[in-house]
Amino acid sequence: MPDAEVHRMDTEQKKRIVMRGEDIPFADEDIPYSADDSSETLTEDIEHAGFMLESGFSGEAAEDLHYILEKLRNGGYNVDKETIRSQTAVIEGMLKGIGT
Repeated sequence: MPDAEVHRMDTEQKKRIVMRGEDIPFADEDIPYSADDSSETLTEDIEHAGFMLESGFSGEAAEDLHYILEKLRNGGYNVDKETIRSQTAVIEGMLKGIGT
């Protein structure tokens, strides 16, 4: 399928979803979160990476953790400085455990 058709299909899919009133994030789109939602999202992201690690998927867990760490450092999560500091330490500890 040519790229133009793929893009058109994605745009059409978005229009249908918006018309139904659904709020679904799409890849590569930043969704603004409230501080509470963002903190919850951060926690869920870290817990998911931990689950992946415990399940034996250390490569995938490391990728997720590096992504979360980068997003955390760049203000991608709407959280306070103390949360950034503490969760950065948690993530770095998990990465040390993996050996990355």
